[in-house]
Amino acid sequence: MTTYEAAESVATLLKKNTTEQHLALEAVVEPQLQALKSKDDYAAFLRRFYGYFKPVESLIEKYINATVLPDIAQRRKAGLIVQDLTFSNTHIEALPLATQLPEISNTVEAFGALYVLEGSTLGGRGITRLLLKKEALQLRPAEVRFFNGYGEQTGAMWTSFLKSLNQFTNNPAAVQQQIATANDTFAFFKIWLQQ
Repeated sequence: MTTYEAAESVATLLKKNTTEQHLALEAVVEPQLQALKSKDDYAAFLRRFYGYFKPVESLIEKYINATVLPDIAQRRKAGLIVQDLTFSNTHIEALPLATQLPEISNTVEAFGALYVLEGSTLGGRGITRLLLKKEALQLRPAEVRFFNGYGEQTGAMWTSFLKSLNQFTNNPAAVQQQIATANDTFAFFKIWLQQ
């Protein structure tokens, strides 16, 4: 079995076993997205995403560095949200951050959480198109970098991530750990967005 085939099977297991939590999160995000009527609404939406992504990324970065994942510095960061918010008067330091977070105490669990954050780039491009089409928002491409993820490189970045994921998911126990962490990452994000 090649690394890519193995990576696909890990991704398939993760996708299959996190579908319920993933759909539950989408059921919260989509109405909020559709309800955006102004640039202020969009800024508030981004601030909620920052409030969750920032602390989760901080937990992940304790266990995944460039030695573990060579392109971690290029991976989507909460910093993109900060860049997108430059049109607003947002003071990032004053934003509330989620405290109910997935438990991440090793590299395997960190990859489980990162699977959720990286997977969001796949749907983010559709969100980008939707946001740019909403005339009331008057958004420029430079204000939707977070949702646009890696742009044209999204597919390649996802495949690269799956290959790295496979290196740390070579037994059933690791897969179960990643499934549990990914499910918690989805579930706690949903709770955060509903607050």
